[in-house]
Amino acid sequence: MRSTKRRILASAVVATASGRGRSDAAAPSIEQALDGGPRPVMYVLEGGTTWIEDKGIFHEAYDDQGPITLEVRAFLVVHPDGVLLWDTGHSNELFDQPKEGAGTKGFRITTGAPLAKQLAEIGLSPGDVDLLAFSHWHYDHTGNANLFANATVIVQRDEYEYAFGGLGRYGFGMNPDTYDELANSDTDVLIGDRDVFDDGTVQILRVGWRTAGSQVLYGDFESTGPVLLSGDRYHFAEQSGQRRVPGFNVDADETKRDFEKVERFLRERPDTEPWITHDPIQMARTPLAPYVHG
Repeated sequence: MRSTKRRILASAVVATASGRGRSDAAAPSIEQALDGGPRPVMYVLEGGTTWIEDKGIFHEAYDDQGPITLEVRAFLVVHPDGVLLWDTGHSNELFDQPKEGAGTKGFRITTGAPLAKQLAEIGLSPGDVDLLAFSHWHYDHTGNANLFANATVIVQRDEYEYAFGGLGRYGFGMNPDTYDELANSDTDVLIGDRDVFDDGTVQILRVGWRTAGSQVLYGDFESTGPVLLSGDRYHFAEQSGQRRVPGFNVDADETKRDFEKVERFLRERPDTEPWITHDPIQMARTPLAPYVHG
């Protein structure tokens, strides 16, 4: 893997809190963060929003509560040994153009600032991303995946086979047009968990229930401390701890088993803060790039 620290330091990027990030906190420069030790740093990137007409799609307990708007995010993890992009948001081809999502009535999506532009603001380009992974392969997570076809894709075997085996064209929430160029990318195919940089600071955990092979991401950062990015384990804070299984999950029994897996992981690491990455309130409080979490 390429030397990330050398590439980052050469660009002399100084990341400060931005207006978009809704924070006036001082951010370290990325080179200072990487020089401070082996812990990685993280950027939170805009990915748009998803308006859903009926919150009850997530469980009958939410029937008659009306619509909900979910935030969509991408997360860039910069480690001395490599750059990992986790999720890519809604497709930037829809930039500032609300429209029906995936042809399904009751959904409207908007996109954030173009992902390549957000990377440029911190001195990086799509070609600087070494590793690409998704919580799962729904279109609000793979929207800009084709920008990163030169990266190595970390993916669960059953998720990969579903996405590229023909069923992805018809599966709920998938859109192969957003990721088809990854068919020729280098892949790191998993059946289970992965310590991404072999030092415990960034870990992918298999939670194969939302789709065939869903994942969550754990990272231990200097300023935030350890966090767990939920993917679609939960969509909003009200769901936390309730173990309510949406009807569109591929396997209700596996969903329940993996709730326990993630909760056990968090019990063993009580300092870890869960980030519900679609939650509109929590994500509104989370500074966006070029702010550095690290």
